[in-house]
Amino acid sequence: MAELIEKKAEGNPFFSEELAYGLREAGVIEIHNGECRIAAGVGNLNELNFPATVQGVIASRIDRLSSSEQLTLKVASAIGRSFGFQLLRDIHPIEDDQPELLNYLIKLQRSILPNGDTRAGLGVYV
Repeated sequence: MAELIEKKAEGNPFFSEELAYGLREAGVIEIHNGECRIAAGVGNLNELNFPATVQGVIASRIDRLSSSEQLTLKVASAIGRSFGFQLLRDIHPIEDDQPELLNYLIKLQRSILPNGDTRAGLGVYV
């Protein structure tokens, strides 16, 4: 698996990392006791359709989010590179999503927003 990712990413470490995250989120690979394994039922790895660019990998990861999580990501992106939870909550357009916004941010931070600071639950996200 590592050789295949390295070949597809052409030595780009960021692309390699994003491919690995994407494959894990798609259920192609699994992590067990710190070891990466090909998931059961996955066929020939060479026949898998890998995105050709970093942008393609990130777009495919975003596509797997729920529509509410995607909207939260879009609102956060519109605010700017750094934003506070309170501001996000104040301008998020769907009131029914308000109770879940913090959960959406936690999921996004794990998968899409790698540099969040969530001290006291009132995070500033970068």
